[in-house]
Amino acid sequence: MPKSAGESMKTCPACGSPMRLRTAHRGPNAGSQFWGCSRYPACKEIVEFTPTGPDGDPSIQTPSPPAAPRAFPVHAAAAPRAGQGQSAFFQACGLPAAFVESLHMAGADRSLLRAVAQWRLDLPLPHSEGVPPEDRNVIAVAESLLTRGTTPLCSQSLERALGAAAVPPDDAKPVIEAVRRVAFVPSCRFRSLRFDSPEEGAVFEWVLTLVEREGLPWSLVPQIELASISPAIDPPTAERGDLLLVHAEGAPILVEVDGAQHDAHGERDEGRDRELNEAGVRIVRVPASEARDGRGPNLDMLKQILLDGRRDLPSETELSRIVRWCKYFHQLQLSLLAALRGAWLRLDAPWCIGVALPAQLRGDPQAAAIIPLAVADLLELLGRLGRLLDRPLPAREPRVTIVGDAAVDHELDVLVGQVKALYARWHRRELKEDALVILYRDAIALRVRLDRQVVSVPVLVALAVRTDGQKVVLDLEALTSESTTAWGGFLESLIARGLRRPQLCVIDGNAGLRAALETSWPGIAVPRCVVHKLRTRERHAPRHARAELTADYHRMVEAESGALARQVSHASWPSGRNGCPRSPPACARPARNCSRSITCRPVGGSRRGPPTQLNGSMASSAGASRYKGCCQPRRPPRGCWMGCC
Repeated sequence: MPKSAGESMKTCPACGSPMRLRTAHRGPNAGSQFWGCSRYPACKEIVEFTPTGPDGDPSIQTPSPPAAPRAFPVHAAAAPRAGQGQSAFFQACGLPAAFVESLHMAGADRSLLRAVAQWRLDLPLPHSEGVPPEDRNVIAVAESLLTRGTTPLCSQSLERALGAAAVPPDDAKPVIEAVRRVAFVPSCRFRSLRFDSPEEGAVFEWVLTLVEREGLPWSLVPQIELASISPAIDPPTAERGDLLLVHAEGAPILVEVDGAQHDAHGERDEGRDRELNEAGVRIVRVPASEARDGRGPNLDMLKQILLDGRRDLPSETELSRIVRWCKYFHQLQLSLLAALRGAWLRLDAPWCIGVALPAQLRGDPQAAAIIPLAVADLLELLGRLGRLLDRPLPAREPRVTIVGDAAVDHELDVLVGQVKALYARWHRRELKEDALVILYRDAIALRVRLDRQVVSVPVLVALAVRTDGQKVVLDLEALTSESTTAWGGFLESLIARGLRRPQLCVIDGNAGLRAALETSWPGIAVPRCVVHKLRTRERHAPRHARAELTADYHRMVEAESGALARQVSHASWPSGRNGCPRSPPACARPARNCSRSITCRPVGGSRRGPPTQLNGSMASSAGASRYKGCCQPRRPPRGCWMGCC
């Protein structure tokens, strides 16, 4: 193609090399042309391009066309579901060969195929160990094979497992309707756990409730990166929209919740809205006051727009069931590859995987065969790629458990699926049929991030032992404290679900828990947990004496009779109340007020260094204590025995 005179003489002013006419694909000048050096990236010199009119007059400017509307759903990017995580969007749904042929021969709408193929994966940040360098190529090639196109062919082993159901009728319309059903009614909906403000969370819940109640075919993507939906927005700015609503057969909607900062950036927001409108995105702004109240003219307008997107949904058929299983088969394999890429699974180690099925597939008898097949099929692919890339992998048998259908291994490597719905169902189950003998009550302290601060949150736990000796977890609940009120409400919820009074209730000595138990079940036997007792004594004991102390404690706890237990206790634990030495009548204070402050030093060791606080019972001279002599009293007060006051 012949060049104009201006183009042929254009040279780089920095290095003298020829310059080429280029087009900007992103940023504020997206769509416009410029001169760039042919030695880029070695030379990054650019020159503004001035188009000429038909007569060669440079004063006649040719306006750049507006950005074409984007086809939706798009391959988007968004903030992760939780703070300590990451998100990834995929556009791949493996289907049987006959399904793919029917869709393409019938000319199915490409936007519909993209809608059914797009899905989101939220996963934790990579493990600190990292992926071995020799495994990275195997994982990368496997992921490339599984994401080759929007509707790649599914595994042949899956087609054999589906049998005759994988062969659709000659008419392509039932296949298209099955795809529309899965695109409009997904197997599970995304729920975010993190928002920039409470008002954004309120709008998200408001929209989600409306969509689920009315059966509307809208998909929700909170905290969407605007550069992924408009070519005019520069990615380095990392601008995000509050909530993107995507429709398989309509234009997308971006919902922005405007607080006080919107007034200060009104001009900037107007320019960004114009760029998004040019990309085919409709903007709906909701004031923060309406978000808090849950009503207002802007929310009414948004509701009407969402209701206008209502469609006559196809019914659930055997073909739509096949599409769901094929998509989930593909999702499970790509999720496991993401776990490999994050070093949560390893190619040279056995796998233990738990799978929480979505609501649309839960209870399907095919699950017991399809889920293990997906894992085995992925391992076979990885094994073949390993041999091809000179990275032989050891043969191994993975352990795969469907969460909710059987006993789950307590040492899972990876759990795939949304477990919140399973937890809600488990949390509401009836407890009338459980015949319990012993009830354990305790709390676990978890470090979590709330309002940009790391705090310790107690998780109240109820563990019971049935009459057949089997242990069972009754409930878990995260509360703000271990007060009497918190434990009382937790216990009342269990009783309301049918929990009967057990014979024993073992606790860790928490005063609030003891008071709550006495209120709910007056007179119940409440022994203290022996494990907590041992941990307390080990914490106050010197390191060189802990092994012997633990052995004596187990002899006392596991004694065959009370007399033997008291004999061991008197020989090894000659203590009075609260684990302190018995004090004679001349002692200035009773034993219950003892501060248990005795300085411990190893026999024959150095006296330098900070003293260790030791339980006073171990320094007692009464009985035949083997710990005698390892402790020295620290300034015993006048009139007090062994300085334990």
